[in-house]
Amino acid sequence: MKERFNYVISLSLLICLIILGAISHGQDAERKEVTHTIKYDLTYAEGTDESGDFEGLKSSWLDYPGVIAHAGGAMREAGTLYTYTGCKEAFEQNYLLGHRVFEFDFLPTTDGSLALTHEWEDDKELTSSEWKQVKVEGKYTSLLIGDLLDIMVKYPDIYVVTDTKLTDDDDVKSEFDIIYKECMERDPNLLDRIVPQIYTNGMYGVIMDVYDWKSVIYTTYKTRKDKDVTAKDIVDFAKDKENICVITASVKDDRFGEEGAKLVHDAGMLLFRHTVNDYTLMTKCHGEGSDGFYTDTLLPSDVTLMYSLE
Repeated sequence: MKERFNYVISLSLLICLIILGAISHGQDAERKEVTHTIKYDLTYAEGTDESGDFEGLKSSWLDYPGVIAHAGGAMREAGTLYTYTGCKEAFEQNYLLGHRVFEFDFLPTTDGSLALTHEWEDDKELTSSEWKQVKVEGKYTSLLIGDLLDIMVKYPDIYVVTDTKLTDDDDVKSEFDIIYKECMERDPNLLDRIVPQIYTNGMYGVIMDVYDWKSVIYTTYKTRKDKDVTAKDIVDFAKDKENICVITASVKDDRFGEEGAKLVHDAGMLLFRHTVNDYTLMTKCHGEGSDGFYTDTLLPSDVTLMYSLE
């Protein structure tokens, strides 16, 4: 009788272990699926509470974690990652992943608008309607400046950093005239959520003649290889401009290592680096004095985690 009882107990334990193993395997499979598949509900992308009001609106883009979604952020699919898309779907995905500050590339169309693109394919400039017919990477929705501003109306908690590419004064004025006009047609308050990037000292005066921009970034990538333009030259110009609060430099720009970062900080500004796509590089740049980052793939939660571990 005792042996039979022990046999029943052992069998029961074996059955329990098999059941627990199956449950554990199922949980592991579920965790793996969540890890490798990004699912998002566009109704959540509205960012509203039950009353329809946005929560946690910030008075400045610098109130968010120091990370900017480069070219709208990477578009993630299973087994694939697309960068430099500037497409609607990339914005929607990265918004849901926590981004609230987005950098986009702009190029003028032949009929007086701005296309969100890093470059024209085969250097062939398009009209607005032609660009709208383009499917980015063969499947994603291309955007014009008006489309982007409509998105900003819908999502009042986002800010847009411009990368307008062109440096000729007339071209710069034309691009920012378009941005100004398109904002005024929708909501003048949009202008204070646009953060222009300038590439040269002269560009500052050109954009300020269009509008008194609330915040401006001095980005240095177009002068990185110009030995006649030093970190001190850039800082000395920017420090006297109340609305230039950030200087941005490539991670390859030796002018803005630890000494350059100190110059920026001593002048009361912040230093952002681009393009930073892994946690190790982010912590390295932060250790050298960087305050924020442009990224394709990192998330605001990554920056928050880094600071929490200090």
